[in-house]
Amino acid sequence: MPAIAWPAAVVAIALGVQTSIGEFESAGVAWIALGIALTWLGLLAPAGLTMRAAAVTCVIGAAFEWHQLNFSSPLLLHGPPATYYSRALPLLGLLAGLAFAGKWGRRIALPAFLAAYFLIGVWILQVGGKPWIDVYDFTNAACDALSHGGNPYAADFADPYVTRPDWEREFYPPGVVVDGRVKFGYAYMPLTLEAEYPARAITGDFRLGDLFALVAAAGVLAIVDGGPVGSAAAVLLLLMPRNFGIIDFGWIEPVMVFCLALVVWCAARRSWLLPYAAGLLLVSKQHMFLSAPLLLLVLPRPWRWNQIFGFFIRAAIMGAIVTLPIALWNLKAFWHSAVAIQLAIPFRNDSLNLAAWWVRRGHAPPPEFFPFLVALAAIVLALWRSPRTPAGFAASVAGVYLCFFAVAKQAFANYYFFTIGALCCAIACLGCSPDSEPVSCQASKS
Repeated sequence: MPAIAWPAAVVAIALGVQTSIGEFESAGVAWIALGIALTWLGLLAPAGLTMRAAAVTCVIGAAFEWHQLNFSSPLLLHGPPATYYSRALPLLGLLAGLAFAGKWGRRIALPAFLAAYFLIGVWILQVGGKPWIDVYDFTNAACDALSHGGNPYAADFADPYVTRPDWEREFYPPGVVVDGRVKFGYAYMPLTLEAEYPARAITGDFRLGDLFALVAAAGVLAIVDGGPVGSAAAVLLLLMPRNFGIIDFGWIEPVMVFCLALVVWCAARRSWLLPYAAGLLLVSKQHMFLSAPLLLLVLPRPWRWNQIFGFFIRAAIMGAIVTLPIALWNLKAFWHSAVAIQLAIPFRNDSLNLAAWWVRRGHAPPPEFFPFLVALAAIVLALWRSPRTPAGFAASVAGVYLCFFAVAKQAFANYYFFTIGALCCAIACLGCSPDSEPVSCQASKS
């Protein structure tokens, strides 16, 4: 079932985001619900199909995604030049098709596809201009602060919604906007700023760091199994219709997907590097601690306490190396911008999830602890029934976070992009066992 269910889940979730542009719409919520069901079907049902079935399903899904790209704008708020449809998309479609044409296609056309995708992304960002979202503004403010020796979490920025006071009340806790300035700095974790700041320093646009992370994640997926399934998963990830819109808005989920791709690659190929990749994943966003228990799925069995303890100590050291230098620079500012503000943001009834659907029917929002309770139940189920493989781990991450986002106080296009990335990671290593076991990837032989 995973060979069909997980690619189908990718398409369903992508359609949910595509239908609603990542915000509430009943049809979009229905597609997301279908994606949740398909993800868990693949996790809980016994596997019985070959890797060839997975590759074929991914090809069908990628063709459908490419078709959707031809009938939508790559950006969420702006339209592209006509040459995007007449030249860029046909080029991507041609290279993606050639990437499936045997071993030489994977060796020649797939790298060309990745390069073309990156260059088209750079072009789209240049012609799109400045997006109307605070993520873009507070990330630029954080990069400016760093460039001048200031703390990125102690920065503030001009209110982008000054002409929309209703949006201010909806997006920000009371007292955050003072005299036209939004009083918090970088709202994500240091790791993502460390991925974005070099791009800003070199090119002037931090979003190129996110774009590079997305293309690099696809490249990692393409080499996990050395066969057609990894390449198919990479193409399926990059042709998701709202990718360029997510990059345009400056959301950091592409960096998270890259970290997850590193984890599954290490689990399948280089187990001695796995704790360090896991450490990066766990500090890539504030809520990623929920994925920590799922890492047990890629640890050698039988589990031993000293082995588990050593693994998480090394992961914690890696996470601390990339987090603490900036976080401890001004711990109060870090807590305010990256933690307190996130906890205080209001419930969003424009979210693309079941919680918003529930509230729009006249009910009170779920209590704040409820999403974590749902996630805990999903974690227990995943640890009980999921395959003890890199694919089982990545799909469990997708399943847990889909349940978490479904009842959270906010969930938009970038949230579901992460779950799509996790499913593509699972597809890429469907034929892989943990590197610590005698047999590793067999996908290329199926």
